[in-house]
Amino acid sequence: MSKINSHIVSHWKAYLRFLVAAIFPTILPYKFSGMYTLLILCIAFLMLIFELFRQNYPKNQIEAFAYYTLWISVFLCIILHQQPQYNYFDYEFSLLFLHYPIKEILILKLSVFVISLMRYKSILVTSTILSKLWLVIMFAHFSILFLNSTYSFGISAYYLAMITAIETILIIFSEEKLLVYKSSIFDFLWKKTNQK
Repeated sequence: MSKINSHIVSHWKAYLRFLVAAIFPTILPYKFSGMYTLLILCIAFLMLIFELFRQNYPKNQIEAFAYYTLWISVFLCIILHQQPQYNYFDYEFSLLFLHYPIKEILILKLSVFVISLMRYKSILVTSTILSKLWLVIMFAHFSILFLNSTYSFGISAYYLAMITAIETILIIFSEEKLLVYKSSIFDFLWKKTNQK
């Protein structure tokens, strides 16, 4: 019993992410009008705040898998909630429901993930300040879609995804060992300035 308790304590962040990831598809069919929208956005916002703290970024493979599962679940639920409005599934191939710029962002992030996996043999990807900012913009974009607003952060999220992808790839090829967190590719400039 003590082994189970110590395992839960040491991986509580992963279990929290898995729990929230399971909640989203469970409550998706039950649309409680305004309360449903508020509930979904409040849970996603609380998890966003949780993810923005540096100490909560995944430190091992289990936490990384839970992290990806959570945000994929959140984003898919918001997109599927929008499906009746935008008729994503009217296309010949249902995978095309990922409308611009979502599919381009997915391709960018997946490319970075694959490059990191090949280089470090780990599903962990280095986090930076820009990647955290991208997560905030992406959350804002999906929230506005969810609220049926005409305004969108989609293009901003796309360009920021391109910048963060380039930055992360540069970090991957400039660092011998996997870094869980690096504030920026320009860290070395700040270190030199501080040493002077």
